[in-house]
Amino acid sequence: MTRRLTSLHLLTGFFVIGLFGFAGCAAFSPEVEPESPPPSRAGAMTAVRMELLFADLVPAIDGPSGAIRTRIDGFNVFLISDPTNDRMRIVVPVRLVEGLDRRILKVLLEANFYGTLDARYALSEGAIYATFLHPISSLTPELIESALSQVVSLAKTFGTSFSSGEFRLRGSIHGAP
Repeated sequence: MTRRLTSLHLLTGFFVIGLFGFAGCAAFSPEVEPESPPPSRAGAMTAVRMELLFADLVPAIDGPSGAIRTRIDGFNVFLISDPTNDRMRIVVPVRLVEGLDRRILKVLLEANFYGTLDARYALSEGAIYATFLHPISSLTPELIESALSQVVSLAKTFGTSFSSGEFRLRGSIHGAP
């Protein structure tokens, strides 16, 4: 248990360090009002509205706009946004790759095809993440809620069903160690 907690603390620490590399350190940029969407997209989602909707879905948030964090079911959940490039991510650190049976990486790729809906498993800097990536402007409140649910589900089902929900395409996760 201690090793797992230590690994998860390291994983979260590595993620937070890497987090600020995303989007040109948007969290440390001067306070600038995001540009308005193009006139044809006047009803488009904005980063500010997205963060307000996200905050309504979770128990509490922490961190600056563009890099906010919450905890759900024991997992750190990050909402990272880059309004300049119209991109957002919901990211949950799952575990370090170190000590993991390497066959699981193939299982993750198959899970991304068969059972992850809009969320995906990702690998970066020696860690596995559950993530959802999307343009900010075309998000809907329902999609934000669904994305959050899917990403947390992927983190929770890592090592078992590798699923972001009830849906699964025909096929199976082969070779799970």
